[in-house]
Amino acid sequence: MPKDKPEIRFAGYTDAWEKRKLLDGSEKIGDGLHGTPKYFEKGNVYFVNGNNFIDGEIKITKETKHVAETAQSSVDQGLTNNTILMSINGTIGNLAYYHGEKISLGKSAAFITVSDFYKEFIYAYLQTKTVHSYFMNSLTGTTIKNLGLKALRETPLSVPVIFEQKKIGRLFKQIDKLITVNQRKVDLLKELKKGFLQKMFPKNEENYPQIRFAGYTDAWEKRKLGDIGSVAMNKRIFKSETFDYGDVPFYKIGTFGKIADSFITREKFTEYKAKYPFPKNGDVLISASGSIGKTVVYHGEDAYFQDSNIVWLEHDGQIDNKFLEQFYKIVRWSGVEGSTIKRLYNKNILNTSISIPNLDEQEKIGELLYLFDFLITVNQRRVDLLKQEKKALLQKMFV
Repeated sequence: MPKDKPEIRFAGYTDAWEKRKLLDGSEKIGDGLHGTPKYFEKGNVYFVNGNNFIDGEIKITKETKHVAETAQSSVDQGLTNNTILMSINGTIGNLAYYHGEKISLGKSAAFITVSDFYKEFIYAYLQTKTVHSYFMNSLTGTTIKNLGLKALRETPLSVPVIFEQKKIGRLFKQIDKLITVNQRKVDLLKELKKGFLQKMFPKNEENYPQIRFAGYTDAWEKRKLGDIGSVAMNKRIFKSETFDYGDVPFYKIGTFGKIADSFITREKFTEYKAKYPFPKNGDVLISASGSIGKTVVYHGEDAYFQDSNIVWLEHDGQIDNKFLEQFYKIVRWSGVEGSTIKRLYNKNILNTSISIPNLDEQEKIGELLYLFDFLITVNQRRVDLLKQEKKALLQKMFV
């Protein structure tokens, strides 16, 4: 029997939700221009499509075209603060609020101007699994999928009274705001770190970085990674020695930095760890195939890594591992730049040039950039958690 009430509700609301269609509570639903307008190099009107709708906002990029103000249609001029914009061609369901921007809509952009519904309630409803499934089942086209206006207008909804709509809509708007604020923190931290990475390591052929900690003035020493250490890897594990379940995770290149899908026995791990090369706590593991140069820091956990595809620099402590990890983020591997090689061979690693200061300065640089990574991770986890909570509430607060 179809549900007429959500699992989670605000206190005081008990009535069944009413079945409606999206058009029932909308003033107008339509789409943009189905042709190509005349573009101008400059102008204050942007020609936007569905790919401009990102996280509730109209994102203008350097690829976004300009059109003359006279090119705005009656549709464009009729958009209001009660309008929701949505992508209906190619990528389906990207959403943005309209806040009076000077835009002209293309054919992959639809507009929904609500009247009897609460705008933020509908905006959240359009993100539910139920509506998404309806959209996917209503698509036309073969190579490029399209959601027709008839299907969009007839989107089935279950709606409560307007007061409950407002409470639900405001809740999800607040969650979206928290996601946006924390995502901006992540983006800002990434930009700040990128700037420090560029300025705290010397540029090519230079001996001094642009930014240094106070008290450090000596030139950095140019070396090869092969002068500092040697390439090490775990002993080979054959497929017949792995299992779908087991005691110790075995990371292959496809699961490096992710969740292992293969395991080896405790006995094999203990034997090989004692007899053959094994990373020390803090060693920086490198992917040598696929996405070459991807790094994962080993923290002493019970784990085993695929030989030749996952390696590390075995050294005697003359380089700080946190400093080395950051260097790997900007490294230009010897013999790989500009080539089609999809593998990082030992010789590529050992012949790669590196400039290093004294160990004390290395440690300070490594700690600072590690702090950025830590803050980025913490804030990204907060974003991910908020998105998970939002997803759960979307499932339980709508019919």
